[in-house]
Amino acid sequence: MAASAVLLAALACSCREHRTGGPSVLIFILDSVRADHLGCYGYPRETSPVIDSLAAAGTIFLEAQSQACWTLPSVATVLTGLTPQTTGVSEREGVLYGLDGTVPFLPELMEDAGYHSFAEMCIPWLGPDFGFDRGFDEFICHTDRALEGHLPESAVHLADWLRPIPAGERYFAVIHVFEAHNPFDPSPPWDTVFVDDMSTSWRGISNFSLDSSGRAMFPDQAPYLLSQYDGEIRMIDEGIGAVMDSLRALGRDRETIVVILADHGEEFLERGGNDHGHTMFQEMLHVPLIFSGRGIPQGSRRIEVVGLLDVTPTLLSAARVPVPQVVEGLDLFAGELPDRAMPSGHTMEGTRYCVRQGDMKLVLDTAGSSLTLYDLASDPEELRPLPPDSSLGDSLMRYLSRRPIGASGVTPDSDATETLRGLGYI
Repeated sequence: MAASAVLLAALACSCREHRTGGPSVLIFILDSVRADHLGCYGYPRETSPVIDSLAAAGTIFLEAQSQACWTLPSVATVLTGLTPQTTGVSEREGVLYGLDGTVPFLPELMEDAGYHSFAEMCIPWLGPDFGFDRGFDEFICHTDRALEGHLPESAVHLADWLRPIPAGERYFAVIHVFEAHNPFDPSPPWDTVFVDDMSTSWRGISNFSLDSSGRAMFPDQAPYLLSQYDGEIRMIDEGIGAVMDSLRALGRDRETIVVILADHGEEFLERGGNDHGHTMFQEMLHVPLIFSGRGIPQGSRRIEVVGLLDVTPTLLSAARVPVPQVVEGLDLFAGELPDRAMPSGHTMEGTRYCVRQGDMKLVLDTAGSSLTLYDLASDPEELRPLPPDSSLGDSLMRYLSRRPIGASGVTPDSDATETLRGLGYI
């Protein structure tokens, strides 16, 4: 019976009418990469020349907000066009929830439209247990080595997978890039290129030394760890360049929309915090979002507040695939965007949420029963809280009142559990 099932699946794949014409799509999901550490977002270090060139040749969204501050709910938003409150994908009261089969899923929609589909993921959150394999012809998920990045391997795997696909047929691919996730330990020469003389005494460490409460014991470790983080971003940049070179060699570059985004950022003691997944500050939520390639406006720098929930409807629209009515995001290239209240939230503790509209941002801490307002224009470091705003409060309450349209409780397997424990998630 198992052999018959495999044969039937292969026959179904081989008989599917494949998409010709229109764009192919390649999404890079950069884990833990802050927007403000890329040159195209104003960073002074040369961390991202390839990404910068793609941004210059396409459209960069300067004020993109992630809908969550850790990977599982954030990537679910990227690939559904729905907020975490609507997908239900998160952790609640100690239970992990993955993507329910009833939730519309971008890879599945693209597969149904005739696209060949490929993904390589680097953490168990994004594996089959959590429902992220749906709709992919080729799906790789590293569940037992997630402390490493796999971008060089992904470049080879993608090229090998693309090579036999007929030139006229279109593809959809997702590469999850893990190199910038902690621990911060770039390979040579990127482990030294951004190190200054003041921080060399910490050479060899790859994360903050923490006390029993999880606070950094030595704040002066931050400059060195930032140099290592920046080195990892430069490694990523070179890896993206290698992928783009392989697309050109295969003659696939001109047909492809390339999307570069991050699931969330990282804290480096801006207010004493480190890591990610716990706060709603902009170093967590302000992420890169860049579209480049076929049909994308060139040299455009967009200043509207947008979200990762806009990726799915934008790509479906570009591919002329119907957008499910339930999708909450918008096509970013359909015309003038409305002034939206953009929600985020779903810390790993499930206690912090926020909504941003323009420069105003309201943060709710349910554990401390507090509401805090920030004006990001006059206070970009979020150090001077203002009295709460009632209209933003109403938007936040409406967001929190939404009910998930489907979520499935998940118990990761033993390999995945050990990997997640090694990363400090469980």
